[in-house]
Amino acid sequence: MKLTSLAVVALFAVALTSGCADPEGGLTSEDVVASEAPAVEEESSQGIEVDEGLFNVEVTLPELFFQGQTEQDIAANAKEAGVSDYTINADGSVTYTMSKAAHDKAVQEMRDGIDSTIQETVNESPNVFKSVTYNDAVSKFEVTVDKDAYEADMGAGFIGFNLGLSGIYYQMFQGVPTDDQEVVINFIDESTSEVFDSQSWPLEE
Repeated sequence: MKLTSLAVVALFAVALTSGCADPEGGLTSEDVVASEAPAVEEESSQGIEVDEGLFNVEVTLPELFFQGQTEQDIAANAKEAGVSDYTINADGSVTYTMSKAAHDKAVQEMRDGIDSTIQETVNESPNVFKSVTYNDAVSKFEVTVDKDAYEADMGAGFIGFNLGLSGIYYQMFQGVPTDDQEVVINFIDESTSEVFDSQSWPLEE
């Protein structure tokens, strides 16, 4: 199953107001260390196009993200995100023009949002989740758990869904080409340090 339109739209709704972060040394329930986002070269994806100029960054989001939105809604979201200009294209996509600083801020907020989500998850189920770490590209997560507690908790598995979608969206907003977008989530048994389950996103049909 690929990402559903509803899931992608939900991510976009969060994109310009919250986000993700990447703890350089990893994230535990007691410690969050944010690292600087990597520089993005001029690159594009089949979904979201990112074009970095000398002073500004253009981000083109496909029509999918704007279903049910009026131009007033688009304008309001742009203003809230600190976007200097936007263009509604003939194919329904929207191109946002923002300063490099505004783009960097949006990316950092996405990274911070991932940290927040992980922190809340660990805090809510400390008996299940022992630590969650991920790399700078937000393409690989390692989730260390009490295996018995994890398998007994029906809701614990949803963390994979949240991390997978967050990682894919982050890569899209960074301009990673669609064919190169991938998130791997490894679940590690705290008692043995062995990977007992692994998920890859986008999910295959």
